Amino acid sequence: MIPLRDDNPSTIAPLVTVSLIAACVLVFLWELSLGPNSSIVYSLGAIPAVLLGQKDLPPEWVVVPPLLTMLTSMFTHAGWLHLLGNMLYLWIFGDNVEDSMGHGRFLVFYVLCGLAAVFAQALPEPQSEVPMVGASGAISGVLGAYLLLYPHARVLVVIPLGFFLHTTRLPAALVLDIVVWFAIAEQLRACVRRWRRRVSCAYRWLRRRHAARALSEAAPYASLSSTALVMDAARRRGSDASLKAPPCGATLYAEGFILGGRAQRNSPRLRTRFGDFLGTWFTTGRGVQFRDVVLSWASRLRGSIDGY
Repeated sequence: MIPLRDDNPSTIAPLVTVSLIAACVLVFLWELSLGPNSSIVYSLGAIPAVLLGQKDLPPEWVVVPPLLTMLTSMFTHAGWLHLLGNMLYLWIFGDNVEDSMGHGRFLVFYVLCGLAAVFAQALPEPQSEVPMVGASGAISGVLGAYLLLYPHARVLVVIPLGFFLHTTRLPAALVLDIVVWFAIAEQLRACVRRWRRRVSCAYRWLRRRHAARALSEAAPYASLSSTALVMDAARRRGSDASLKAPPCGATLYAEGFILGGRAQRNSPRLRTRFGDFLGTWFTTGRGVQFRDVVLSWASRLRGSIDGY
C-alpha cells in the first residue's frame, strides 16, 4: 500500500517540510558522488558502539564528532528506495503537522523525534557497530502526530493487486496503523534475528564446553592401549608370553570404537551430531557399562586367540 496524497489541505506554506526534503536529497546526491566504496555512511551514521564510547572510528573516517552523528544520520540514507519512501511520507503528512505546530515547533519536534529514535535503537544494542542512517525515526514521530491530530482524514492510496494497481481512499488512522504495525513487525523480526544469533553462539559455546568435559572424563580410557588389553589377558592366563604379540583386530576395533568420538572431533569430515552423541555416550551412564563389556569381550577374545 503506497499513499499518494491526503484530502487535508494546509493553510501555511510547508517551508520546513520542503527544506528537510531538499536537505535529504542533496545529502544523498553527495553520497552518490563519492562512489560506492565511500565510508560516508560510517562517518555520518550513528553507530551505537561509537556513540556510547565503546569503539572508535578510524581517524580517516571521522567527519563529525560522535554526538553530532545523531543529527547527521537523519539526513543520510542507504539507497534510493530508502530515501524515496521516507520523503514520500514526509511530504504527504509533514505539511499538516507543520501547519498545526508552526515552523519552529515543528522543526524542534522533528529533531527530537529523530534523537529519541537513535537512543531507542542504540541503547538495546550498545555494542553494535552497524551504522544507523535515515529519517525514519523522525518521520515516525511526524506520523504519530498526524494520527493524533487528523485521525479521520482520508488518504488516497495505491494497492498493488498482482499486475494491477487499485486506488482507493482510506482513513488516515487505518493507513498509519498499518504502517506502524509493519514497522513493529520489522523491528520484531530484526530482534528475533539478533536473539537467534545470540542463542546460536551460546549453544555452540555450551557444546564445545560439554565436549571438552566429556573428553577430559574419557582421558583415562584414551590412554588404554592394546598392550594393556593383552597384558590383562596374559594375567588371566598367568603368563606374559602374549606381551610380544601384536594386538588383534578385535582389540583395535574396541579401542577405535571407544575413542571414535575423539577422532571425529579432530576430523572435519566426521563432525556430525551422531558422532558427538557417541563420543559423549561412551563416557556417561549406560555407555560406561557398554564400554566395559566391550573391553572385557575384547580381552577374552584375545586370550582365546592366544590360547590356540
